[in-house]
Amino acid sequence: MRALQSDAKVSSIIYKYIKFVSICEHYPHKLMLDFHTLAEFSRSNCVSICAFLVPANLLTTILTMILTALHRPSHQVWQSAGIASIFALVMVMHVYSWFVVGIVMLPTYILLCLAITCLLINLAAILWLRRSPNLTVAINTTSE
Repeated sequence: MRALQSDAKVSSIIYKYIKFVSICEHYPHKLMLDFHTLAEFSRSNCVSICAFLVPANLLTTILTMILTALHRPSHQVWQSAGIASIFALVMVMHVYSWFVVGIVMLPTYILLCLAITCLLINLAAILWLRRSPNLTVAINTTSE
């Protein structure tokens, strides 16, 4: 009975692989991520993307700083820094989509500086978190 079940699983996996390969052969352009289209979308919706990313970057980075200052558990700081870093990296990619087409203006530099600053603050919070548990343990043992 087990042999039949494992044979059924193997045949189902093989069938799915053959189906995927046949789809790839017939529609190769449908399965790939088109970065040109993504960059065009980014440039055509610049105001709405920036209206979301600027506050998202600021709020999540401030949250990371607050969690680090309050000595919250490391998983909370890592989660907040990770989300803030994703927002910052999306902003960097958005700004680079403008650099690719040759648009170099003051707002692009301001947004790039904001994203890099947020990335550096999140990195500093993670590094501070790695060093601070040893520091607080040393302070607690000397005060007793």
